[in-house]
Amino acid sequence: MATVKAVMDEAARRCKVTAPTNWITATTDTAMLFKDFLAETVEELQRTAPLPISCYPNAGLPNAFGSYDETPQQMAATMREFAREGWVNLVGGCCGTTPAFIEEIAAAVEGAAPHRPVFP
Repeated sequence: MATVKAVMDEAARRCKVTAPTNWITATTDTAMLFKDFLAETVEELQRTAPLPISCYPNAGLPNAFGSYDETPQQMAATMREFAREGWVNLVGGCCGTTPAFIEEIAAAVEGAAPHRPVFP
């Protein structure tokens, strides 16, 4: 699985795809940047990627107590936008997400058409 790692610096504007295979995976661990930065990254990928795209972000950064502050509803709303735009093929959640997140995301993206890879 190829990985696009969204990090909080200037270099993040240029995504790095490693180990090219059959999928591109877009991940981020920053709730603040999730909607803005990850949306920009995934939108760019979907325009040029000859591969399916999966997106499974964290529920934000851990807070002082080791918990995550992003809610299932917040993440589901963003993933709904990604899916309805046709940017992704597979969605989910990573650190800080729970079955409640996955249920919300699944309901939010139900019926959305998948991303259609752009082949050269």
